[in-house]
Amino acid sequence: MWAVILETVMQTAPQPFLVDSAELAKAQTIARHNDAFRTVLTSVRTEGVSITGRVGSTRAIHMLPREDLLKVVRAVRTDKPAPGGDNPYRENDFGSVTVDLSDGEAKVFWKIDYYSDARCEYGSEDPANPALTFRYMTIMFAHEY
Repeated sequence: MWAVILETVMQTAPQPFLVDSAELAKAQTIARHNDAFRTVLTSVRTEGVSITGRVGSTRAIHMLPREDLLKVVRAVRTDKPAPGGDNPYRENDFGSVTVDLSDGEAKVFWKIDYYSDARCEYGSEDPANPALTFRYMTIMFAHEY
């Protein structure tokens, strides 16, 4: 009986995220562009293309003492997102870091969204194409998500 139950569970269990080679190549391009943008936190030229964007934060992050804010920015810039978990599409568009602030440790999230222009009104048709994409990264405390 347990064998039948186990077989049923295995057949209905969610399958891991799989991509074909074209999707994987596109995700790798997006990840490289996101990493280049995130490490400098402003528009940057890399691989012969211009990656444009800007960074914003929640009010709570913005109101941190200067030293704590610098720690948050440093942690976001140096974060290395791993495949899976918070990065299922391998685009490196989200991350979570723990930062030692003056009043204790805090978990901070960063998220990159893709827009068609700097007004951030419409989503990008192709985030892998820098000519069609403006990145906006938000930095926030995990409890604000």
